[in-house]
Amino acid sequence: MVEEEEKEYEEFEKAYMHALSRYLNAFWFDEEEEREVLEVLRSKRLESKIGFKTKEFEELLAKYHGVKYAVATSSGTTALHLALAALGIGPGDEVIVPAISSIASANAVIYQNAIPIFADIDPKTLNMDPNSLAERVTPRTKAVIVVHMYGCPADMKPIMEVAMDHKLYVIEDCCLAMGAEYYGRKVGTIGDIGVFSFGSGKQLCTGQGGAAIAKDPKIGEKLKKLNHHYGIPRNGRFIGTADELGFNYKMSEIVAALGIAQLRKLDKLNSKRIENAKYITEKLRDLNGKGIKLPYVPPGVKHVFNEYVVQVEEEKIGLSRDRFWQILLSKGIMADPLFDTPMYLEPLYRNKIGYGGTKCPFECPLYKAKGGHVEYRPGLCPTAEEVLKKVVAISPHPGLDREDLDNIVNTIRSLVEGK
Repeated sequence: MVEEEEKEYEEFEKAYMHALSRYLNAFWFDEEEEREVLEVLRSKRLESKIGFKTKEFEELLAKYHGVKYAVATSSGTTALHLALAALGIGPGDEVIVPAISSIASANAVIYQNAIPIFADIDPKTLNMDPNSLAERVTPRTKAVIVVHMYGCPADMKPIMEVAMDHKLYVIEDCCLAMGAEYYGRKVGTIGDIGVFSFGSGKQLCTGQGGAAIAKDPKIGEKLKKLNHHYGIPRNGRFIGTADELGFNYKMSEIVAALGIAQLRKLDKLNSKRIENAKYITEKLRDLNGKGIKLPYVPPGVKHVFNEYVVQVEEEKIGLSRDRFWQILLSKGIMADPLFDTPMYLEPLYRNKIGYGGTKCPFECPLYKAKGGHVEYRPGLCPTAEEVLKKVVAISPHPGLDREDLDNIVNTIRSLVEGK
C-alpha cells in the first residue's frame, strides 16, 4: 500500500512539474530582456534614484494607459498601500473591498490603520457586485478598491455612480488584468488610481514589482512624493527635509529593465491568452451548465484571461471540486482552486489581529469615535462563500500550444461526461 502511494505521488509530482515547465513558458523572456538587463548591469546604476530604466518604464506605462503619471514600485501590494496613502486614507476610515481577491487587497487598508469592509460578488464574473457595494457604504467610507478578477473588468459604470453619489475615491486593482478594457477604456484609467502587479503569472512579468497610475496632477504628484522614504519628490534632492511620512517602495533598475521589454510584448501576450481561452470555450460550449460553468464575458469588455475560471457543479457530475482540479494537475494541466475562503474568514480578520498584539485598527478609539464597529463572520458575503466551493482556475497562458489546449479540453470533457 505504501509503495502504491509513493508511486502515485511520484506520478503526480512528475505531472505537476510538466505543467509547471509549460507554465514557465508564459513568461517569454528572450534577447530583449537580456539586452535591457545587461545595459543596467554595465552601467552599474542599480538604484532608480541614479539610474534611467525606472524613469523610462514609468513613462512607457503612462503612455500605454494614456495618463500623465505612473509610479513604479517594488510590488503590487506596495502600490496599493501607496495609493491609499496618497488619497489620505487613515484611522477611522473605511474602505470597501471585494470578498474575493488576494489578501493584499484588504491588508493594504490595514497598513493605513483603516478598516476593510467586504462587499459580495457577482457569481458570474467573481467581481464586486455594485448593489452590495452600495449597501456597504457608511458615513465612514472614504474609498473603494475594485479588483478586476482574473482579467475580467468589473462593471465600472454602476460602481463609479455609487462612488460619485457618496464622494468616494476609487482605486482599481488591476494586478490580474493589465491590458483589459471596459467599453474601450483600459482598466486602471477609470477610477482615481490604477494599481498593477508584475509578479510571476501576471500579464506583464518581472518576477516582482508593481506600479500605480493616475490622471489627476495632485494625486500623481502625491504618489511620486510618497514613493520616496524622505517624503520628497524623486526629482528633488536625494536627502532633504522630511515633511511627510514616505515609503521606500521604489522599483530597482533591473526590474524596470525587464518591465520595459515585457511591456513591448504585453498586447501580443494578452492576445494569445484570449485566443487560448476562446479555443477552450468553443470546444466545451456544449457542456456549459451541464456539469461545469464556463467563464462569463460581459458585453463591452476585453477579458484578458489571467486565468480561465470554471465552476464545477458537483451534484451533476458526482465529482468534487477538489478532485476535479487534482485530476487536471495530474494530467499536466496547471490548475488551482483559487481561494478556500473569502478574505474576511481568514484568521487575521475573524480574530481581528492588529498591530502590536492589539485589535487596532479594528477596535481603534478613532474608529469607535466615528461610530464604527466591524465583525467578520460567516454569511457576510453569501454569494462569495458559495461560489468559492465551486471554482477552479486553469491557466490559459501564452506558452500553451494546440496539444496542450486539447489536453485541457479532453480532460475536462472526460470528467464532466464521466468517461
